[in-house]
Amino acid sequence: MNAAGDACSGMNPYGSNLDGVAQNWEIGQRSSDTFGSITDPTRTPDITAREYNRIWTVGIQQEVFPGISLSGEYRQRSFHNTWWDDNPNWEFSHFGADAMGNPLPEFAGIRHFEVARPYPYVGHFTAFSVDPSVRTNQVGFTDRTRGPGFTNVYRGFELSLQGRLPGGGTLFGGWSMEDTGRTSIYGYDTNSGAGSRYGGEVNACSDIIERGDEPHQLRFCDASSYPRPFRNEFKLSGTQPFSMPLVGDMQMGFSLQAYPGGLGDWGGLQEGFSISRTSSNHKYNSYSEELFGQPGHCVAPCVLGQRIVPDNITTVERSTSGAWYPMVPLSSVKFLPYWTQLDVNIQKVFNIGSWRYDTRFSFYNVLNNGPVLEHTGSRNASGSTGADYQALSAWERGNRMLEGRVIQFAVTMRF
Repeated sequence: MNAAGDACSGMNPYGSNLDGVAQNWEIGQRSSDTFGSITDPTRTPDITAREYNRIWTVGIQQEVFPGISLSGEYRQRSFHNTWWDDNPNWEFSHFGADAMGNPLPEFAGIRHFEVARPYPYVGHFTAFSVDPSVRTNQVGFTDRTRGPGFTNVYRGFELSLQGRLPGGGTLFGGWSMEDTGRTSIYGYDTNSGAGSRYGGEVNACSDIIERGDEPHQLRFCDASSYPRPFRNEFKLSGTQPFSMPLVGDMQMGFSLQAYPGGLGDWGGLQEGFSISRTSSNHKYNSYSEELFGQPGHCVAPCVLGQRIVPDNITTVERSTSGAWYPMVPLSSVKFLPYWTQLDVNIQKVFNIGSWRYDTRFSFYNVLNNGPVLEHTGSRNASGSTGADYQALSAWERGNRMLEGRVIQFAVTMRF
């Protein structure tokens, strides 16, 4: 703020209004000619239609007993005219693929190569290599409305309960079943904006083919082609006042929670494998014993000790160093285990003189459950745990578990 910018300074006719918001006459002229302009002028908008969502909700509520009501709801949300990045300077042919993204045999070992999947997975997958002459060509990058074949749909069901119990107690809870749609296009481009933390079920194959940028994005591009199990969640909580001889009036409360698994409450696992053409770590750039040395597992194109990326390949996908590849589709075939937690508390309020005391005993995780909330789901030597992240001994090792039973005593005094 211009400290001298007051009404008497003669520097401006307005002065500082002391509202804490920087005005033009308080901060002076801008120092950059690009201030307020598009951050990336090379991007060309090609948005042909406004984005919109179509939301359907059908619900019913009924009092089943005096003071207790049930409500049920079905909800569906679909995204339309969404947009995505498009690089018009890249074509499938720059990766040695045809118009449908299939690798062309004449470019094997030049623009694409096969990679054996690490143990315990079987088979192999195709890794593409962009033509180095166009790798850095980003001029004219376009934000384009997705093709008409793109779909993103979320579905969910919910049954909830609200009640007033005899004696002043309360009961609240519900059960929900939602589509595990938090879909990854090519494994890691998470599409999670469909109205729930689960996202929507995505089919992006036709849009990827229409853009024609990168054929490896077709991997797991259609979520409907894989199992899409609904995941269940249950919560129930309540309070009940009661009285005991010599103790008097008290209140007991509880909370029971059952989640689909994982810290994100959806439990889907994304397990992948990283390869590199520049790393000096053999676990990262070669067919090693740690990942492929199980009896009968190292089959073509695997050759123990041989480099995963052929020496004549100078790029992996769009990178000159390496890339990460999903081994399974997200939220489809592998999930962290369901987990439950029961919390109980007892509360007593009493007075001593003019002081009021609110005492509470809380018991968290009464059942002392210990499910795994996180695990090493990716064999990625560039990960935060270093090269041993790819070691079989660390595969799917639990990184974080639910905290054990905790007992808490608290007193609040008011005077």
